[in-house]
Amino acid sequence: MKYALLILTLMVGFASAQNNSPIIVNGKVTDQNGEPLPYANVSFADNRRGTVCNNGGEFKILIPSKYQDDFLSFSFIGFESVKVKIKDITGHMHVRLKECALSLKEAVVTSYSGDFLVKEAIEKIPDNYLSNPYISKGFYRVSTNKSEEYVHLSEAVFDIYHGTEASFKKPFKLDKMRAIKDESEAHGVTIGQSPRTILAQDIINGIENSELLNKKGLKNHEFILE
Repeated sequence: MKYALLILTLMVGFASAQNNSPIIVNGKVTDQNGEPLPYANVSFADNRRGTVCNNGGEFKILIPSKYQDDFLSFSFIGFESVKVKIKDITGHMHVRLKECALSLKEAVVTSYSGDFLVKEAIEKIPDNYLSNPYISKGFYRVSTNKSEEYVHLSEAVFDIYHGTEASFKKPFKLDKMRAIKDESEAHGVTIGQSPRTILAQDIINGIENSELLNKKGLKNHEFILE
């Protein structure tokens, strides 16, 4: 009786070990016409772990016992995915995937050019800069030399009105200034600078007056991106 009980215990233990052992599933993934789908994905549906097919669409996967109530998922880009219950798998598998037409949004690829960047910057001026009149500080310094000696030197700080109102006659308000001038040496010398030179640098509010960046200027110049 003792021997019979020992043999029965061993048989139950062996059966339990068989139930907990992993199973090996192999097969092939193709399209509806039987053409192999290389590198198709084969994974457990619950956790996406798995493998990929080889060049011939063939696969082999070891399924631990804890996943035997799960599904195997077969997927490939451009095809409908298929799920198969692992418990229903018997023998070698042949999984045929059906093509799935995907609608992709149109993608426009544009290379940047010098002309494009300059025109884009001009178009975005209303978004990137103040559109209402405003006041800023301006500074200029002018000097004239003769034989390494200063003939004239002047500096000034201004409040500058920036705006598009044509009726505004005085865009400058002098804050402070200083100047020196050698009258004997400066005779006949014309200084080609004035405070209004500052406004020439205000491209944002005076772009139509720019010979380079107004509409005519853009047509007559070519910008290159390096």
